[in-house]
Order: sequence, then C-alpha cells, then structure tokens
Amino acid sequence: MQLAFQQVDEQTPTTWPEQAVPQQLHLDTQVPSKEELDRQHERIVALGGTLRFDRSDDPQEPLRVYADPDGHTLCVFVG
Repeated sequence: MQLAFQQVDEQTPTTWPEQAVPQQLHLDTQVPSKEELDRQHERIVALGGTLRFDRSDDPQEPLRVYADPDGHTLCVFVG
C-alpha cells in the first residue's frame, strides 16, 4: 500500500463536525482494545491532536475522532 499527498500553498483547517469547512483528508486507524484506544488518546493529545468527537463508550464500535495540528481529521476505533 502507498499513500500519496499533494502540497498546497494554503490549507484552511476543517471545522468538522461543523460543515463550514469540510474535510479534505480523513485517516482511519484501528486498535485491538478499549485500553489501547485510551492509551492512543493520551499519545495523540500529547503530540498536538485535538479531540473532536468521542464515542469511546459505544459498546459496538468505540471510537474517537481527532484533528491533527493542521486540522486534518483522523479516527481511532476498536476493531
């Protein structure tokens, strides 16, 4: 698998879940347990991520959505 990115001169951070500025990129990652979801939460926040949506108490599919420092969203879910 390969990932490719295009550089732009300016990028307006997404406001998701608000729709004023829609997502331009979205990355999903999977962890094996709720405990790991919580560990990764601490790591992401320490690295500058911002929690945008928390569904970690969902019994079917716990997940959290973050924005990276540039405003791109990423999901971490238990699967």
